[in-house]
Amino acid sequence: MPRRAIERIRDAIRTAAYDMTSHAVEEMAEDSLDFADIETAIGRFTGTGRYLIITVYEVTEPEL
Repeated sequence: MPRRAIERIRDAIRTAAYDMTSHAVEEMAEDSLDFADIETAIGRFTGTGRYLIITVYEVTEPEL
């Protein structure tokens, strides 16, 4: 029986078995985020079984 996706994600983050695209790193820097901030982000698993974080962003309140 396959493990639930969220368990796989948590394991990948916990063991640092994830990769980031250059786009994700650029977005992280633009929003003044660090790795601790993005380690709860949701990306996807690659064909190699590693977790790929494709983008990151800071959630802000909309301006009225």
